[in-house]
Amino acid sequence: MPEFADWTRAYVMVGDSPVGLREVLLAADGSMYALLQGETALGALQTVRLDSEGRMSAFVIDSTDAWGKMLSIGNAELAARLGSPVIYEQLGRVQFIETFEQGLGLWTQASDGAGKAIAIDPVYKRSGGYSAKLTAGNTLQKYAQLTYCQGMSTVSPIGIAFAYSTPTDFDNITMMVDLWDATKHYMVGVQLDGVNDKVNVWVSGDDWEEVYSVNPSGALGRIFFYVKLTFDPVEGVYKDLKFNQYTENIGTLTFPTEEIVALPIVQLVLRLTGRDAPEQDIAYFDDIILTVAEPE
Repeated sequence: MPEFADWTRAYVMVGDSPVGLREVLLAADGSMYALLQGETALGALQTVRLDSEGRMSAFVIDSTDAWGKMLSIGNAELAARLGSPVIYEQLGRVQFIETFEQGLGLWTQASDGAGKAIAIDPVYKRSGGYSAKLTAGNTLQKYAQLTYCQGMSTVSPIGIAFAYSTPTDFDNITMMVDLWDATKHYMVGVQLDGVNDKVNVWVSGDDWEEVYSVNPSGALGRIFFYVKLTFDPVEGVYKDLKFNQYTENIGTLTFPTEEIVALPIVQLVLRLTGRDAPEQDIAYFDDIILTVAEPE
């Protein structure tokens, strides 16, 4: 760059007119400062301040638009403009979502054993303000269980997802899905095996097929783990099993079906099975999501 004795007169800015050019003042380091001139409330020019990086903050103070309507930005528009945290997988069409903000009224409860309990908890939660706290009994059948049913009008590829947190170890956690259409009963399930450190899917009877060899209990305080199982009732096969950041294609595995005439409904059964006394196993559940029209 050529050297100039006086930087303040090195450059000029050309406006709309080829005549009447004005000089632009530059600082000693070559920086250019612009003065925005226009009408002000006081009828006088105001100083425009730049930050340390040379950036200028602008403020719009008009209270109405060109049609006389009040200018405002609501929470919905802010969310659209700024985005929001995405904590759900955005695949499939949501049929049901449960975050337990309205309690346990949609769920049928069952439990067995000493110390058993099912409640809403405001301390552990993945989203919103609450989760479902299941405490398994430590005698007899040693379980706590939630069951939900609703009508189901499609047998397209289906997904079931849930998040869980376990401050203690446990025997196992299962999510079973029973789906009935007009002619068939489909039965699928995912199991978190805390004894053998596995994540399995149900194939028949008492048989579970290992998908991941990993400790699913964690006992890591309030950290929530994520599970999503997808399956295709039409083809009679599983599709994928997601566990936290992992995804495994399990399209070679089948699940039980039976011929039956029934109303089209789906049933979800979420069950915590605990260990023997003196252990008292606990698990928290949140963000249970049932989807249809999962990608092929």
